[in-house]
Amino acid sequence: MNAVSVLAPGLRRTTAGVVLAVSLVAFEQLAVVTVAPAAAADVGGSALYGWLFTAFLLAQVLGAAAAGRLADRRGVTLPLRLALAVAAAGLAVAAAAPDVATLLAGRVLQGVGGGALVTGVYATISTAYPPALRPRMLSVFGSAFVVPALAGPAVAVAVASVWGWRAVFLLMLPLVAAAAGCLAGGARERPDAAPGRPASLLAAAALAAGTGALVAGRAAGARRAAGRGRGGAGRGRGAAAGAASRRAAARARAACRRRREGPARGRVLRDAGAPRPPARARRGRRRAGRGRVTFPAAAFLHERLDARAGGRGRTVRGAVGAALVALGAAGVAAGTGPLWPGLAWTAASAGMGVANAAAATAAFTLAPPGGTGRVSAAVLLAELVGPAAAIGVTGALLAAGAAAFTVPVALAVLATVAAARTGP
Repeated sequence: MNAVSVLAPGLRRTTAGVVLAVSLVAFEQLAVVTVAPAAAADVGGSALYGWLFTAFLLAQVLGAAAAGRLADRRGVTLPLRLALAVAAAGLAVAAAAPDVATLLAGRVLQGVGGGALVTGVYATISTAYPPALRPRMLSVFGSAFVVPALAGPAVAVAVASVWGWRAVFLLMLPLVAAAAGCLAGGARERPDAAPGRPASLLAAAALAAGTGALVAGRAAGARRAAGRGRGGAGRGRGAAAGAASRRAAARARAACRRRREGPARGRVLRDAGAPRPPARARRGRRRAGRGRVTFPAAAFLHERLDARAGGRGRTVRGAVGAALVALGAAGVAAGTGPLWPGLAWTAASAGMGVANAAAATAAFTLAPPGGTGRVSAAVLLAELVGPAAAIGVTGALLAAGAAAFTVPVALAVLATVAAARTGP
């Protein structure tokens, strides 16, 4: 294929499908955050609020492994179609959920569909685009997260304020239909594809179950610690917290009944009794917003450098990106004043964008014939499980009073060494 642009006539439809598919998964992850408190309270599941996100994450692991296995055996098109169908079913189930069990089941289906969809998108990038265009498509992939990350929460709040939280799930169904229309028949299979060693569904299930058990154990430990408190004062605080939680749940249910009174930014969360975040949390969210823009911008810079160098120096750029992550993580932890932590966070985000694009491009280049699905699933699993494990270890170090920034720094150093020893 001699295409020089991801918008060439033979690729334009597939590129649009990739952007729509990634935007769908991003909205499922980010937009739901703003309406989850009201949704959980409305179906009587405030105690299981956290599992609305945990179930989605764990199901993505299973969806990624299943899609990778199917892509290697049957090609990319079938897992993409099944992923979109499962995601649509999950959105419909969540929108119609009468209780918390059904809502969780909908989130599980969304996670399975989302994990399979991203794996299928990665496989599509590897099979439908020539090697020279893959870095560019990976930068497009990262850019597709920007609009959902910045506008998704506000859109979800506005929709929920007028039509209720169920409409947020229904709002994403047109994205599913549009992505299906663009990706139908757009993904091309490798002509030399051969059956490869499929990803292990049993291993993925064990990984998801182990992660779920860890999350449940940590939540139970936190509840026991909060319940014990310190003598009578601790029990008093626990009772007061329980009463406040019940009052917040009642306000959330009332907010759902008043949702047709007119749009108001933030009404869903305010009526649910959510307190205003502290200044430190607001600063953290602003840095996260800058990171969501810096990450795809750095991935685009890597693509331009990669195209100019003809693919040479990719491992060097990956190592530089990992080193920036290490320096940024250390700067965020050690920096003082209003300016330095933000600069360090921006440097770390840029390093992640470059390192992620370089690693994914190298993985797809090194993928053996018939192993595209397995490699695509591995890339997504690393993106899902790696941060979760790092956050868990970092939280344990913080609880123990240790220097928690040593975890990202150590991981970044290891990534730098690995990049320096990997081709091409």
